[in-house]
Amino acid sequence: LDDCGGSPKERRNCGYPGISSSDCAKRGCCFDSSVQGVNWCFYSNSENKAQCSVSPADRIDCGYPGISSEECHSKGCCFNSSIPGVKWCFYSDDYNQAQCSVSPAERRDCGYPGISSEECHSRGCCFNSSIPEVKWCFFTNGYNKAQCSVSPADRTDCGYPGISSEECHSRGCCFDPSIPEVKWCFFPKDYNKAQCSVNPADRTDCGYPGISSEECHSRGCCFNSSIPECSVSPADRTDCGYPGITDKECYSRGCCFNSSLPGVKWCFYPNGQKKAEECGGSPYQRRNCGYPGISAAQCASRNCCFDSSIPGVNWCFFSQAEDKAQCSVSPADRTDCGYPGITERQCYSSGCCFNSSLRGVKWCFNPKGQDRAHICGGSPYLRRNCGYPGISASQCASRNCCFDSSIPGVNWCFYSLTQDNAECSVAPSQRQDCGYPGISVTTCHSKGCCFDSSSPNAPWCFTPQIKGNLRTP
Repeated sequence: LDDCGGSPKERRNCGYPGISSSDCAKRGCCFDSSVQGVNWCFYSNSENKAQCSVSPADRIDCGYPGISSEECHSKGCCFNSSIPGVKWCFYSDDYNQAQCSVSPAERRDCGYPGISSEECHSRGCCFNSSIPEVKWCFFTNGYNKAQCSVSPADRTDCGYPGISSEECHSRGCCFDPSIPEVKWCFFPKDYNKAQCSVNPADRTDCGYPGISSEECHSRGCCFNSSIPECSVSPADRTDCGYPGITDKECYSRGCCFNSSLPGVKWCFYPNGQKKAEECGGSPYQRRNCGYPGISAAQCASRNCCFDSSIPGVNWCFFSQAEDKAQCSVSPADRTDCGYPGITERQCYSSGCCFNSSLRGVKWCFNPKGQDRAHICGGSPYLRRNCGYPGISASQCASRNCCFDSSIPGVNWCFYSLTQDNAECSVAPSQRQDCGYPGISVTTCHSKGCCFDSSSPNAPWCFTPQIKGNLRTP
């Protein structure tokens, strides 16, 4: 009986309004209907102790700032206000285990590469970093079930015929192959088809390169990374494949596939996509237009070329016409984009221009008209620190770094994307550790170090490279 004692107002709900004592007992919970206005069926003190011993960093939010203990407990959640600055109302440990038992292949992305467990849990999502090269921050089973309960007739396509569940989930979409001849990869319920049917040319940017569908939706915006417009007449089609190419391989190139007419090109570039001849040239001289893991559709949205058939080179890259237009910079007007001795390939990987025909001038330089927004863009939470707390804009500029103080809690003085590409292109075998096991990308970048979690057996947080040598941040 003592196990069911304590303040009636602090009872954590185990039932529902009107539950009987016998049904409550079947749940292994306490029952007391002698006090009005409180939970009659509630967890015992020992259950509370076992289920609510969740470390602050692993708590998944069950309420909102300022929620009372009574309201929190009425939801069946745990409440602990002893530690300031963390979640006070949070789900119990058994809820976490049940809701977060999602197989790696079925995880729907709720974050971004390198997200910390704290930020992931603050989004109400699960975090599990025990398996490398899969999503660590992902939606709960409950969220997936609620958001993916879409009738086949109402499903909005999010993929292409033959898309895998892994690629579908990486787009933030639902996958259900149980019913033949309907869409298997489709948008969740929170995708508003009516409001988001916007012509690609009329879209107004609401995020940043690489933003996830979940973060995009959390801003009240639309997300669509599907293949661009494919309404191209047979006579105007530009070949993107070869005779006998499969629809899956064609789509993987970011191209359109239509086999309804014999004797014409079935795999072809989307309407407005760069012509095939503009995307030719040596694969090792491609000037980078994207980032690791960019999709064909995201690359096409930048009006760039995409070819993933050759490993170890840039898959999303500028066309030859763009190269000619952007890299026609007189030697006197060139602004440095690298360091003495930088290779042609390293320069192109930074999205910069390379011309070594003249001695005594900059060989790796910024493209013509390269705007500050592009150089200093990207996710605010992935900024690599270039300053110190309280640094001024002018002091930051003297370091040749970017400055943006509009977002609290992130680095205001930070390295540009071109600097990141140049300094952080360090082979895994040559990385010098700059952190510790399990360090988050935010903590690593706050030290001015580089972060890359794609190689499980190499340091993820490592010292930047400058002028061909490793330097101390």
